[in-house]
Amino acid sequence: MNRTEAQRLAASINALRPDWPVKSLMTLIETELHLRSDRDAAVALAYVATDPGTRTPKRVAEAGPWWAATPGQSQPQRRLRPDEICRECGKDERACRRIAALADDGHEFLPLTAPPANVDPVTGEIRPRAEAIAELRALIPTPEPDPVPAPLAERHDALGLPDPDVLREPEPVSTEGDS
Repeated sequence: MNRTEAQRLAASINALRPDWPVKSLMTLIETELHLRSDRDAAVALAYVATDPGTRTPKRVAEAGPWWAATPGQSQPQRRLRPDEICRECGKDERACRRIAALADDGHEFLPLTAPPANVDPVTGEIRPRAEAIAELRALIPTPEPDPVPAPLAERHDALGLPDPDVLREPEPVSTEGDS
């Protein structure tokens, strides 16, 4: 069961039992029911929530008739190993690859056990952070540079202005007074 399913389930059970806070239900689901299917957990929690003898949702973690009422498996699923979980999306490898193919989200399955970007995958040596960053930056495509503007002289010619590189002699200032 993923986090979204757990949040929906907690909200649903809270609607049945407003005295059971959503936050407490989330904690229970994440710690006790996370290995069960969302359907089995929903049936068992609904059974416990509607039982007048139940004071707390924690009762669902015990053996009881609520697990016999579940439509599917009553045994918890096997916990995934770290090498079976994607570091990027948190899903198992099969689900990660299926979703990535459908959504074209741009990430590939990378297990939690894969070395971080600053660890050399061959030698296992930790590279300086700057080196790892430089390597990652090299993977980013560089955009085409903007075209270089024409030299100033060409632009002046096109506009009919005098050449800016030619120094002009200052025109002599007349010292004779106007009389």
